[in-house]
Amino acid sequence: MNLDASIIAYIDEKLFLLEHLTKDECVKFREKIEKYLNNRSSKETFFKNLDGTVEFLEKIGLNYHEIIMCIFNWPSIIHSDKNDLLYKYLVLGIPKRYNLSDIDRDDILVNHPKDLMTGIDTVYARIMFFLSEESKDVTRKNVITRRKLLKITNKEFEEFYGISRDNIVSKYPFTKDSLKNVLSLDYNKEVVERFYGNSKEFGRRSS
Repeated sequence: MNLDASIIAYIDEKLFLLEHLTKDECVKFREKIEKYLNNRSSKETFFKNLDGTVEFLEKIGLNYHEIIMCIFNWPSIIHSDKNDLLYKYLVLGIPKRYNLSDIDRDDILVNHPKDLMTGIDTVYARIMFFLSEESKDVTRKNVITRRKLLKITNKEFEEFYGISRDNIVSKYPFTKDSLKNVLSLDYNKEVVERFYGNSKEFGRRSS
């Protein structure tokens, strides 16, 4: 392993690796970081992005072991758009309101974070489709699963449910009003307050 000693020291201290992982697990984690950093950002940019990632995941409510596993399972989260990730995390709370989901969004974030590469517009539109009357004749069970929502491709979704990605996003657009409704869900209240306090003036949706 050729990871810079200063980077090893920084991630060990920032993530408390030795408190949460065995020595062998620490080596595997550092190897993941080394692979991630190949041909990527400068050391200073990496430190800044890692700081922001840890702060983001703490506000979500993850503990340090969960944060470490999240980064290990998807190192690219370090430079990902955190606003976009937050919106997806909050949108995953919609089905809980109707008791129609077996999705554990914290489990997704920790153990299957790559699933969150699916675009926010697609995630929102699929949820709203599954909650709509038109989906009742094509879905086998009245429950929204991780596979149905995040794993299958747009082509597979169209084959299974008879609606294209463009049509579903057009029918159920993720607008500024949609975001406001998501933010107001009781299930999202604690997370929203940790990120924004009492302010509701945020979001980048234009309509």
